[in-house]
Amino acid sequence: MLCHVTRPDSVVMEVEVDAKANGEDCLNKVCRKLGVIEVDYFGLQFTGSKGENLWLNLRNRICQQMDNVAPCRLRLRVKFFVEPHLILQEQTRHIFFMHVKEDLHNGHLRMGSEQAEELSALLAQAEFGDYNQNTAQYWYSELCGEEPSTATINSIISRHRALEGLSQGSVEYQALQLVSSLEHYGVEWHWARDANGQRLAIGVGPEGIAICKEDFSLVNRISYPIIQIATQSGKSVYLTVTKDTNDSVVLLFKLISNRAANGLYRAITETHAFYRCDTVTNAVMMQYSRDFKGHLASLFLNENINLGKKYVFDIRRTSKEVYDHARRALYNSGVVDLVSPSESGERSSPSRSPNRDEQQDEGLDCGSCQQSRALQERLQKLREALLCMLCCEEEIDAAFCPCGHMVCCQTCANQLQLCPVCRSEVEHVQHVYLPTCTSLLSLTLSDNHHQRSSIPAPIHRDMASPHTCSTTEFPRDYGLRRNWKFVGLDLVSFHQCLTSRLILEEYVPERPQPSSLEILDSISLRSLSISPHIHQPLEHISKVLPGQLSFPSEEVLPPAR
Repeated sequence: MLCHVTRPDSVVMEVEVDAKANGEDCLNKVCRKLGVIEVDYFGLQFTGSKGENLWLNLRNRICQQMDNVAPCRLRLRVKFFVEPHLILQEQTRHIFFMHVKEDLHNGHLRMGSEQAEELSALLAQAEFGDYNQNTAQYWYSELCGEEPSTATINSIISRHRALEGLSQGSVEYQALQLVSSLEHYGVEWHWARDANGQRLAIGVGPEGIAICKEDFSLVNRISYPIIQIATQSGKSVYLTVTKDTNDSVVLLFKLISNRAANGLYRAITETHAFYRCDTVTNAVMMQYSRDFKGHLASLFLNENINLGKKYVFDIRRTSKEVYDHARRALYNSGVVDLVSPSESGERSSPSRSPNRDEQQDEGLDCGSCQQSRALQERLQKLREALLCMLCCEEEIDAAFCPCGHMVCCQTCANQLQLCPVCRSEVEHVQHVYLPTCTSLLSLTLSDNHHQRSSIPAPIHRDMASPHTCSTTEFPRDYGLRRNWKFVGLDLVSFHQCLTSRLILEEYVPERPQPSSLEILDSISLRSLSISPHIHQPLEHISKVLPGQLSFPSEEVLPPAR
């Protein structure tokens, strides 16, 4: 299936996806082409049969949401606006900037004369570069809705001249900082009618819901804490709001179509979850509906069958989780892109960080050293995964009861009333002893090398020729593996708890103690699955009592060959 995706700068991208692909597949391909990792800020919009702007649900199939018109015509838009200092990639900032320019052109953002003068100069510097009287054009009339006077034009020109030499990325960053201070920054507008038939503009933003007239003059503002419930029925959306007198009142908004009403209902729920919640709850993430075929299948086959299931919301992460996820993704991929704009004249693409390994002479590098560095990285991930997610200093040694999540140390866990993962109430904290601890992984490489220096080590096959690599070499002693016996507890996968499946049972002291890298090599790291985020409870723990923690039966694994 062919999709034409229009960017905010009016450039059309051609993306081909499978006929049964979800919207997420198309968005990921677009962002991959643009080099954008912060995908959660964006969405895909399309125009409905009655001219309404609708968000494509990224968790459902594209063919089920759009008319059978080939190719599919979509628009890449910013769905959730954040402060510019929270944007990590310059590519993401550029798309934000282009979207803001479009909103300014459409009159969705209003400002005072002084702000309009400053923003006009910034937009001119970003579009035309340094001041030139033959090419400079200014947006003052679009920003303020009135023609500028001679004094205003001279003020804009002087501000434009003061920006001489600034790069496009720096100017875009300053423009976003200025726009982010405006009242309607990040507000999504929906057109509706109230119970009396008056046409209204409903603005859904980070702070709440703004009800305005057609000229965007404010009528009422509803903050999220006073909204009790939002429901949709056909073309109508109902908001139950608590008044100052503690009485409840129901507000009715009638929209042009059922899909437009669903769009307003989605916007209210997803915007509240993104900006105001610590995590997206299962009540939001798992809400779905079924078609007729899906209902029959769920009645006669299996209640949890996915046939005919359509998710109502497609939000997966909150603003805090998106920022954390993006930083981890950039770190793991080795991408360098500062939050503050670069001083170079052109927008920089993601580049690999010049780590110490890449700074070494390529001629001094060898396959054995590359393998050692890879094991060091895995070892570091293991050590980080075993640390408390709150203080990041102590080991994880506490489980929340009754949910069973293990993500904190005893000190931090005793200070929490709710589980940070599932938000369930903590009745008591159970001290636990993980079979894998940081003491097993804290063996320094230099100490192990010193301990083994008096014992002849086998020569690695890559070391037969003269070895000149500057890094420390740790040849593998395959004979050591036969002196280790491993027992598999098969607790839970590492994705569910920070526990290794394999622990050390017995060590025969005739041989020298192997290094931590050899331990990892013997364990076969393919059996470990490490994740810094814990999303599921310990389902295999049968019963948790004070002073007692039961696990499934043990399974003896054969020694590695």
